[in-house]
Amino acid sequence: MRSRCGNRDLSCFLARVKPHSVVRYHFAIGLGPIEETSVLKTCPICGRRFVQDEPWKKVCLDCWKKQKAASSVVKVDAGEVQALRDRAEFYERKFLELAQENCRLRQQGTLQSSIKDRLRDLIFLCHPDKHDGDHKATEVTAWLLDVRREVASW
Repeated sequence: MRSRCGNRDLSCFLARVKPHSVVRYHFAIGLGPIEETSVLKTCPICGRRFVQDEPWKKVCLDCWKKQKAASSVVKVDAGEVQALRDRAEFYERKFLELAQENCRLRQQGTLQSSIKDRLRDLIFLCHPDKHDGDHKATEVTAWLLDVRREVASW
């Protein structure tokens, strides 16, 4: 049940009623009777009236919620913040290094595929039969055949 001001608690309602009306309201919304120990108090923070049905209740529900929310804020010291910044910078640098490595490997993969495609042509062009059995052509062709065997394992 909501009061006219839209709050779910009794604070707005209690600010406008007399103490005997609070008992009737408590029954009407199904909370049962207000215990004898319950007292209608004024909140020291906002000045609204609230039912103090427990001795530990010192402020109204709205003010208690605000205090609870303010105390649940995590406080971090400057050293922790700097450590987090350092860690973030480390991971950013690592990310950039890996991105550059990825680009390099992609380019290398392109180079590898072009070497694989061109090896046949190179062997054909350097073959000793094309160069009248030249000793240098024989060495280069043997080297290219070795490279082709290595490239096949890429």
